Amino acid sequence: IVAYYNGERISIQKSRNLITENGNAILFDKKIQSVLNGSIHDNESIDNNQSMNSKQEITQVSRPIEIPIIRVEEEVEKIKMVSYTFNSDSFEEGTIERLNRIGVFNYNENDANITSSIIHTSELTPIMSFYMKGMEENEFISEEFIEYRIELGNKIPGKLANWILRSNKTVRFIVLEGVNHLIFYVNNEIEKTELRDELNELLK
Repeated sequence: IVAYYNGERISIQKSRNLITENGNAILFDKKIQSVLNGSIHDNESIDNNQSMNSKQEITQVSRPIEIPIIRVEEEVEKIKMVSYTFNSDSFEEGTIERLNRIGVFNYNENDANITSSIIHTSELTPIMSFYMKGMEENEFISEEFIEYRIELGNKIPGKLANWILRSNKTVRFIVLEGVNHLIFYVNNEIEKTELRDELNELLK
């Protein structure tokens, strides 16, 4: 056993003598001792201190914690519209039939390309991506064109379907309020008028 007094090492016998002369109070720190001596006989003061401490604790607990809110400008995600192109020297009926299992494709004789209808990237599925693997993706900016929309109903007429497969028209199929529609994208009002006349003749 090693005894210390005021930071100095003392003998066991001296420590016993100090306790005998000063009592057990010598074992406490002076600051603690002064608090004990000044308050131990004052019960009312202790009660008041406890009451004040309780009030302080309640105040601290009930105070709301303010968390700074950092507002981030959310960028509106623009849905990208695309079409897919595959070079083909001739109208390959087997290829067109295979691709039309997952969408609508037509053959453009002028460019010698098989081209898909316009698709929102959000509409792409894994099976579509698998079928169109290796095809060139082309972004489509609809604002650069004029829309001409026709209502198809529940089924697309056979004549119209065959005409679309062999035409070079840029098209997109959409469903509006449960009804199928076909949108054509043309460059100007003249093309729009010519397209309307052609469709009216075709669907007689």
